[in-house]
Amino acid sequence: MNPNNAATQSDSPRQAAEPATDALFDRAEVERLRTQWQQIQGEFVDNPHDAVKGADALLTETIEQLTTVCIRHREALSHRWSRESSDDTENLRQALRSYRSLFDKLVTT
Repeated sequence: MNPNNAATQSDSPRQAAEPATDALFDRAEVERLRTQWQQIQGEFVDNPHDAVKGADALLTETIEQLTTVCIRHREALSHRWSRESSDDTENLRQALRSYRSLFDKLVTT
């Protein structure tokens, strides 16, 4: 293995195949959003126009929340590695792994 590629490769085949385990939304927020979605779907039979309007609003809210969460995660990562020794290869390797984890969450969501 090329040592220069060590930070970008998974430590094990299992880790490479597994999606990131930390959810971007906490469990309570996911439940709240899913409950709202169920209400919107249930409304479709009686009022399709309002149901679609509600779906649009819920999706907009969810995207805005996701954007905020992602920005906070990225800022925390940036702050953490920038305050540590920028010459310490181990710290930089850990930082790159953390960035990769967030990236994987985003592209598999």
